[in-house]
Amino acid sequence: VSSAASDVYKRQMELCEYQDKLPGKIKYLSPKHTIRRIKCHKHRVFAQCLSLFTKLLLDNKSTFFNLDHYEYYLIYETGKNKPMGFFSKDLYSIEKNNLGTILVFPPYQRRGLGTLLIEFSYKLSGFQNCISGPEKPLSPFGTALYMKYWSRVLCKELLKPTATQSTI
Repeated sequence: VSSAASDVYKRQMELCEYQDKLPGKIKYLSPKHTIRRIKCHKHRVFAQCLSLFTKLLLDNKSTFFNLDHYEYYLIYETGKNKPMGFFSKDLYSIEKNNLGTILVFPPYQRRGLGTLLIEFSYKLSGFQNCISGPEKPLSPFGTALYMKYWSRVLCKELLKPTATQSTI
């Protein structure tokens, strides 16, 4: 890394308003993970940067600069300030989709975070009395993630002991 790039990075870190106080409101807190809701109309630049960053990693996604009708749900390691992934939600979706885009950043993949975000999106929909699913069409990665999620959900349900089964 060049000295100039290093200087720019250091300057950015000095100016970053989110260094000490993360944007958004905590919606889920466990000893391992924290999920924060970011209202894009309140944090426009943050949301636009996240949208542009997402476009770098997901070719099939459109990039929008007017994100006022979206919310982002970012997942962090509890006590840390680096996001590990997120999902977006269009607040004015005609289909009332519970999830628009989902992305787990490369260093944090294969840790079950995508599944946790999908599960959270369904719980959130349940609290809002809304039965829905993700925006379509799903990307190949999205399809694989949802297949994995629903396979686990169905297996758990099918393997639950019933009241008529005896336990040893």
